[in-house]
Amino acid sequence: MSFPFCNVALPVPLRTTFTYAVPEALRESLHAGSRVLVPFRKKLLVGVVVESVKNAPEGTHIREITRVLQPGGYLIVNADNRWRLNHLLDPRCFPAFITVRRKMRPVLERSGLLRPKPHKPRLYRYSLREFDSLLSGVGLKKLEGRTMGFGPFSFFSYKPLSESFGIKVHCKLQSLADRGFPVLRSTGTQYLVLAAKLDPNRDERDFPHQVAQQPIQS
Repeated sequence: MSFPFCNVALPVPLRTTFTYAVPEALRESLHAGSRVLVPFRKKLLVGVVVESVKNAPEGTHIREITRVLQPGGYLIVNADNRWRLNHLLDPRCFPAFITVRRKMRPVLERSGLLRPKPHKPRLYRYSLREFDSLLSGVGLKKLEGRTMGFGPFSFFSYKPLSESFGIKVHCKLQSLADRGFPVLRSTGTQYLVLAAKLDPNRDERDFPHQVAQQPIQS
C-alpha cells in the first residue's frame, strides 16, 4: 500500500469509515483487509482497512495507525439479515415492499398525504450473500456463518403471539436452524460470521473449513 492514508472500518455504531495516516514503515505490510490497531477518541480499537487513499479529508485532524496486527487472527461480526423470517411473514415488512415504500414516501410527503418523518440514521440490512461478498472484498475469509433469532412475529403490525409463547417458538425454530433445516437456517434475524484475515503467504487450505458441527450455507 503506497498511499499515505487509508480508510478504516471500526466497531462503532456509525455508518462510515475513518481516515488514518499510514507511517512509512508500515506501508509495505498494509493492504485492504489488514487488521490494524488505531487510536479512537481516548482508546485504541482494532479495525479493518477498507481502502488506501491519496488525500485525507480537508479540515480533519488525522492520527496515525498504531500498528498492523499479525495475519491469522479471527473476527466475529454480525449483520441484520434482510431476509429474516418475521419480515417475510408480514406483508408490511416484506423486504421487496420496503424498497418500494422507501421510494414512494418522499412523493407522498411532498403531496401532503404523509407527514414528514423526523430524520433518523438509516439502518442497513444485508442478504447473507451480500454480507459474505463484503467480507471477501476486504480480504476476510468466511469460516462459519449462521443466523440467529426468530421473532417477534406480526401481521400488519398485529402481534398474534404472547411474549412467553413467542420465546418458545423462537427456541424451537432456532433449534431447527442450528441443525441446518432448509429455509430456517438462513432466515434468522441476525447473521453471525466467524472470519479470518487472509494472509498472502498462507495457503487457504490451512484455514479450518468447519468450525462448528453443522456449518450453515448461505
